[in-house]
Amino acid sequence: MAKEEFEKKKPKHLSLHWDGKMMTTLLGEQVEWESILVAGAPHYQEGKLLTVTRLVNEEGKPTSTGLAQAEAVLKEIEQWNLLERIRSFVFDTTASNSGLRKGCCVRVMKSMAKVVFFCGCRHHVCELVAKNCWYTLFEEDLSPDCKFFMEVKELLADVDTSNEAEITELTGNLFKKEEAIEYYKWLLSKRNKRNELCVRDDYRELATGSLRLLGVKLDNKEMIWKKCGATHKARFAAFGIYANKALAFSQQLDLEPETTVGLNRFCGFFVTVYIPHFLSSSIGVDASINDLTFYKNLFAYREVDPELAGSALTVLARHGWYLVPQMIPFSLFSSKLDEDSKSRVASRILSFEDKKPAAYSLVKPTFPTISPTTQLTDLVGPDSFMFFHILGLDYEWLRVSPSKWEASQSFKEAKEFVVTVKVVNDCAERGIKMISDYALILTNDEDMRVRILQGVEYNRRKYPDFKKKTLNVGL
Repeated sequence: MAKEEFEKKKPKHLSLHWDGKMMTTLLGEQVEWESILVAGAPHYQEGKLLTVTRLVNEEGKPTSTGLAQAEAVLKEIEQWNLLERIRSFVFDTTASNSGLRKGCCVRVMKSMAKVVFFCGCRHHVCELVAKNCWYTLFEEDLSPDCKFFMEVKELLADVDTSNEAEITELTGNLFKKEEAIEYYKWLLSKRNKRNELCVRDDYRELATGSLRLLGVKLDNKEMIWKKCGATHKARFAAFGIYANKALAFSQQLDLEPETTVGLNRFCGFFVTVYIPHFLSSSIGVDASINDLTFYKNLFAYREVDPELAGSALTVLARHGWYLVPQMIPFSLFSSKLDEDSKSRVASRILSFEDKKPAAYSLVKPTFPTISPTTQLTDLVGPDSFMFFHILGLDYEWLRVSPSKWEASQSFKEAKEFVVTVKVVNDCAERGIKMISDYALILTNDEDMRVRILQGVEYNRRKYPDFKKKTLNVGL
């Protein structure tokens, strides 16, 4: 049923996702599971599970090499007849995925014999920035859970975290403090089309905690220091949430003065620079603009804390996925650029028309070197035409005023892709979560496992909540 339904509703433009995790089976066997999905508007914007499969090497032992992942991904591309519709890869930026020659991305692209967008997971890149900055100030901890977070979690159980409790606020030279305060206030009040708050759970806790550290008083209904949750580093918001709490209640926790100083430095950077970038990282249409803005803020932050800024810049230099020429056209569809800026980018692209490649190399993108003076137009090049090649669309609309772009069908189709494309790998991680939640406790048969997960996903999509009107749809 799942495959037949997908075939009827298969989007024209798809992003391909995969993610792996080592787990233990019902029989106590260690297995490397791979979750493979696609996503695309309008029907599968949040992802469509293709399969979960074991990854093994020639000896039958668990493996997560680029070769093993590529073979599993290519098998699903063929079985689901996806080759002509895949436009982008979305992946965690591990070496097995993004390696120059032996990474899964390059292997799959070469086997497909077509270029695609390489969309390194922006949440994963942000996680790497967070870790690198944390280890700049505190002892490096290679365990899955941060030992400091575990200690703070235990200590906070006996601490008064009410809104009336006295907290330690950020001190020193705070970078763009007022701008950060306005951003968090706007974010906390933002609602979607269903009039629901857009920011919830961990992300809301990040925003409210950051406002308190910036000296903003919130009412008891809004400001709740939640009970501590998971301490593992893979929890995207863990560094911000735990660092904010540790600094806020540092006096009650009786932390060493050196630790409090380090937390003040870390939280000062996180609250004013990192968290605003992280909370916007899932928006693909703004990816190039946001990354360049993040770079510029980090260059400026060197005046405040050169060590932390340098740590973040070191990571970004290895992850310029959205600043390569073929990704810059994404900015043409962003509301963050005014018409004049869009016109300049469009003109810059057209200036390379006579240098447009006849064919594109099936290689990993080469990241540009960014300086404090780099502009979007500086990042345009002959490979910017790859954007139109991948989508199979013309670019004639670039020759007219941005005010007239909406009249072009090519522009409209490109816009639908860009504003809905995934640039984070969360849906693949949800696939991994489904494996642990359902399949491992219900069956040890792999074919049955896939059918179970397909059924779970189908029903979650059909019944996204338990409201009466939703449940009545199926009657």
